[in-house]
Parts: sequence; structure tokens; C-alpha cells
Amino acid sequence: MSSRNAFVLNLSYLKAQAKRRLKLIKSGNAEQYQIFRRYHPQAHHLEGIKLADIQLVIARELGLASWAALKVHIEQQNQHLQAISSDAAPLDAELNTLHIRCGHDLQHLLPRAGFKGDFLAWIDPYCLGPLNLDEATLLRVRAEFVVQHYLSELTPQDADIDAVIAGERAKRAQLNDPQYQQIVLWLEHDNYDQLMMIYLLAIMTPALLSKTKIIEVNQFPGTSRYVGLGQLPAQALRSVWQSRQSATTKMQGWASRVWHALCQDNPEAIVAILNSDIDHSFKQIKPVLMRYLQELPHMTNGLSLTQRIALQLLAEAGEQGLIFRALFHAYQQRESLPFLGDLMFWALIKPLSQGEAPLIDIHRLAGEAFSSASLTINTEGFSCLQARTKWLGVDYQLGGMNISSQNAWQWDHQHLASLNYRHWHQDLLGSVE
Repeated sequence: MSSRNAFVLNLSYLKAQAKRRLKLIKSGNAEQYQIFRRYHPQAHHLEGIKLADIQLVIARELGLASWAALKVHIEQQNQHLQAISSDAAPLDAELNTLHIRCGHDLQHLLPRAGFKGDFLAWIDPYCLGPLNLDEATLLRVRAEFVVQHYLSELTPQDADIDAVIAGERAKRAQLNDPQYQQIVLWLEHDNYDQLMMIYLLAIMTPALLSKTKIIEVNQFPGTSRYVGLGQLPAQALRSVWQSRQSATTKMQGWASRVWHALCQDNPEAIVAILNSDIDHSFKQIKPVLMRYLQELPHMTNGLSLTQRIALQLLAEAGEQGLIFRALFHAYQQRESLPFLGDLMFWALIKPLSQGEAPLIDIHRLAGEAFSSASLTINTEGFSCLQARTKWLGVDYQLGGMNISSQNAWQWDHQHLASLNYRHWHQDLLGSVE
């Protein structure tokens, strides 16, 4: 496709592609026929396939129900692009607006798309590290976590806990600034975004909640896998603006319950929410909470899901190992619900090189960026991956839960009924059930 963005679709190109695919199928191309069978709802016999069938398959590949829906989508995107080109009035012009996003990826794209409101990057990843119900304690433990795992890696000179706390207080002050008539949360379906939303809704005053809108984009038609809003072109942001919904007191009630559950020292409240009807208010939160719990140790090897995927990829790479940036890219492809940035991923797998029995070896020159480090799995890593040994690891926190080398909550990462609190020395004595 001629477009450089996988989410900008060209109807003329797709029409020509449909004709080419039809010829390939009729000539016996097995790959195209398998694609056809995967996406066509009726999977006709080969000799009965028509151009309209191929067009339907292409539409479904791109994430739309029909060729007609695809044409409507492309026309709407072209209209939004024309509005940008003609300097149409800003979409948020009627109300003084604060746009909130868990990162900076939309900071410059929103103005290009036709928005004039202020932008606030809420970048603290509540999906990782310690949480606390007390706000002052939360600010302190989150600042310590961010400094230890992130800032110390990027800009050690800025790794000041008090400065981080001051920055967080300034963000909360901006959130509550009465000049804003509208608060807009820009979200996708992953842990990073969803738990930011949960926290913000939970702490909002009634007045703030009443002027809050939520834009949640869980999929978007395109030729690549949709992971997040930062992938989209400016015209797409204009189109998803139309889908914003008002935050409600019911949503806030659920958000408060989820936040309280995340801050507990055990997963029981999270499990109760997973067994509730919360998905009527938050359609994406159950997959998020399941993935959140998968950062607890696996009962057979002591690894979080992220660590297990990383170790599997290094095992597949063999003796040559992988440069970190290649490992991260491979992880993103294998992760069912991508939510980590590269630095967040680094902070989760770096501990595998630490402790009494490291599972990986990291080769990194002095002053070299973490993204250029070379990683290989060692003998202990292979043994752990095959569940012959259990990694005792490095102590860490997940929300209110403490995971230590002595004891931790663990499970099989699939069945909630398997969640249990174990003392690691019991497992070492062979008492694993």
C-alpha cells in the first residue's frame, strides 16, 4: 500500500487488490485460499468465489463487517482529512478542554488533528509496582518506584524523589483546575490506559466527574495490528472523537472498587471483581485484571508472564541471544495484550539477571543504552523455563501485594481457582501439589 500509515486506507488500491487476489485464488494459490477460508463467513468452494467475496474478506481482514462498511469508513476518514486541510474550527472549541493521555504520543498529534485544548501526560504506570490507598503514601511509593526503575536508567541526574512527587502534585492541581470545562481521557484497551482511567475516576470529585468524557478505542481498521492511539493518523483522532462518552457515577463506583482491590495485600478482591458484572460498565477491565494477575509468579517456575515470554524468546534465539530492542519487538508480537513500553519491559526482565541464581546474562558496555544491551539465557534459565527449578528471584510489589524470595501469591496464570499463597521453601522441599 502506498500510504506510510497502516491505518490510512485507499479504496482504489483495495479494489485492485481484490481483483489480484481473485486471480490468485482461481489460479490455485494456497496462501490466498487459506486467508479466504479464515475470513469469509461461508467459505465457499473454490469455483464459486466471486469478486464480492474477496472484497468481503478484505474488509474483515481490516476489521470491518462488510465492503460497504469499509467504503463508508474510508469516506469518513477522507472527510476528516479535508477538514484538517481546510483549517476547520477546532473540535473542542466550545469548551475549555484538558486532554489526558498516559504518555506523550498524542501531544503533538492532537493539535494537527484540530484540537486546541491543553494536554496533560499522566505517565505513571499503575499497572506495575506498589500502590496504596492513602494518597500521600501513594505519591511517595510511586516516586520511589519511578526513580529506582525508570529515571535512574534514563536520566540519573533527574532521579530525585521529591522532584517526582512535586511533579505529580502539579498534575493533580492541573486536573482540578476550575478553568477546564471538559476533561477528556484518551484510552485504549491495555493495562496502562485502563488502570490510569480507574485511578482518575476513583479520585474525582462529583464536579470533576460530571465534566469528564472518555474516548476508548480498542480497534481501528488497518493493515497492521492495532495496539494504541499513537499509531493513528490525525484524521482518525477526529473520527474517534465522535465516540466519546460521559463518565458516570456508576463507573466511578466500580473504579473505586477496582482501585481498592488493587491496593490490597491479596488478590481476593480482584478475583471477586472478575466474577462480577463490571464489564457492563468497563468492557475491557476483565482482560486487564487477568493480565495484571499474570504478573504474579507462576506456580511451576516462579516467573511472571512477561518474564516467561522473554525467557522463551531468548531460548528460541539460542547461544547468540538477542539485542534488547529486538527482544522487545518480539515480545510485543507475542504479548496478547501489549501494555509495556520498552523501559517498563526492561525493568521487568532485568531482575532475571540478578539474585543468587540468575536466569539470563546481560552484556552491556559502560555508558551503553539499555536498548543496545545483549541478552542470553543461561543454564539456570533453561532449567527454570522447563520447570525443573523455581526462580526465587528479586523481591517486588504488585499493587498492594508483596512478592518476596520467601513467599508470594502464585497461580497457573489461567485458572483463578489455582491462586494460592505459598512459602517458597515448601516448594523446594517438594510440597508443590
